[in-house]
Amino acid sequence: MSSHTADLTEMDQVQAAVAEALRTHGRIDVLVNNAGMVVEGGRRTSPTSPACPRRSGTSASPSTSRPSSNVTRTVIEGMIERGCGRIVNVSSVTGPWSPTRRSRPTAPPKPVCWASPRGLALDVAKHGITVNAVGPGWIDTGSTTEGERAGALNTPLGRAAHPEEVGRLVCFLASDEASYITGQLVVIDGGNTIQEYKGPSELYY
Repeated sequence: MSSHTADLTEMDQVQAAVAEALRTHGRIDVLVNNAGMVVEGGRRTSPTSPACPRRSGTSASPSTSRPSSNVTRTVIEGMIERGCGRIVNVSSVTGPWSPTRRSRPTAPPKPVCWASPRGLALDVAKHGITVNAVGPGWIDTGSTTEGERAGALNTPLGRAAHPEEVGRLVCFLASDEASYITGQLVVIDGGNTIQEYKGPSELYY
């Protein structure tokens, strides 16, 4: 597996990265627009990071809609020509389902990552291309904060998701087994968004 680095806000860099991926792999069957975060100097940022398509590679997006749109526009023509393809956007439950005051600066792009694929799914379905989104809740990563750990403990399942659990869902949506699923946001949050009270159970239930 190879990786290709680019500033996905710059269309010329996106086109160069996709061209390099095509030279290496021949075709792109799956695009995963993955909005990720890392911690740099105690401050969270949203960098670009590699995605893992099934047969060939491109890049993931930071948590804004423009990079996702840039990569999708560049990759989708090849999918249309071949009459097949899978696009999976990693969104969040924050924004589409349950916005918070502190998440307002970063939440708006998340609904965009969800709303736009629904229209795109309609446009490209006739070409055999599916477009879906994944909405993770609390995920146990190296940047998880104390407050997020507390939130995860109070989900119905009582824990945060492992990154691999989200990855398996993405891989399913990118597979032939999900060939009749399109235009959907699949929430993976341990049941957190279906409950009214989200604090410690001993204080409510």
